Amino acid sequence: MTAATAWERRLYLAAHPFAYPLLRGLARRGPVVRVPGVGVVVNDASAAREVLMDGDAFRKDGPGSPGDLWTPVLGPSVLLNMEGEAHRALRRRLAGLFTPATPRGCASGSSPSRSRGSRPGSRTAMPWTSPTPCGCSRAR
Repeated sequence: MTAATAWERRLYLAAHPFAYPLLRGLARRGPVVRVPGVGVVVNDASAAREVLMDGDAFRKDGPGSPGDLWTPVLGPSVLLNMEGEAHRALRRRLAGLFTPATPRGCASGSSPSRSRGSRPGSRTAMPWTSPTPCGCSRAR
């Protein structure tokens, strides 16, 4: 395991001590897992894409959909809770953020460093920091 992978796991466990191990355990059970009282957890990228592309059988904006969760928190205009032409229009506006050039541009502004006063290998050591938020100028 790389140092970055170990750092990510510690970070996820610290932020989500119950949910992270639960979701990792579900992922080990298979590509699609039924969770009684919750629904279905899809752990496979191609299966998730197939579901998300089937707008007739899977709606993101109806009762019991993910939109019921996201809309009160983020509002009505989020890719996760939109359908049809409004969804496609927002995807087109955001497409430039999802290209190989975006993370390369973000990484070019970052440099290896650690938090002031931290020791390598300590729980407070940061593998890298970035001076500015990524993608802000590309979102327009």
